[in-house]
Amino acid sequence: MLGVESPLRGIIFVEDEVARELLRLILSAHGFTGGNEVEVIDIGSWNDVLIAADGINRSERIRGVAVVDGDQRENLNGRDKGRGALFLPGNLPPEQVVIRSAVLYPNELAEMLGRSQSSMSVYLAELVGMDHHRWLETLARRTGNDWRYCLWSAFTIWNKLSENHAEAEILVREIEKRVCWLA
Repeated sequence: MLGVESPLRGIIFVEDEVARELLRLILSAHGFTGGNEVEVIDIGSWNDVLIAADGINRSERIRGVAVVDGDQRENLNGRDKGRGALFLPGNLPPEQVVIRSAVLYPNELAEMLGRSQSSMSVYLAELVGMDHHRWLETLARRTGNDWRYCLWSAFTIWNKLSENHAEAEILVREIEKRVCWLA
């Protein structure tokens, strides 16, 4: 075998594909030290996330970390039973967290997505009242970009705001503590 093998030290469980991609962006932007030794898996509901992490944590060789959407903070308050769930930044679903910050800077988002400022204003207005699960897909379709690129663009704007950056930094350092304990 050629190369250096990186052992799998941990699995981070999240609810869905958007949460997975957002967490990967957060980890990358904040210098996560266990990058190639950790896998992020979207698994379903917040309850599924907690159960999966609990199961993996029975192992002596690998750690599981539950990272739940920020809008589940209130639902899990007191129900976590010491399982130590972490939360994505904010108190809203991940799509809403980053898009709402990007809405504050539509000109920057328009430039990143290669669209005019007036078009971007129309696209963002269209999202109001729409189910948040469709926001990225709709923005991608309107701008001609992949939804992951739209997420990255919105995240980049979101992460520039100091309070958001700090919240993401705390999450990354806590994940490192939990996963990299075997190092």
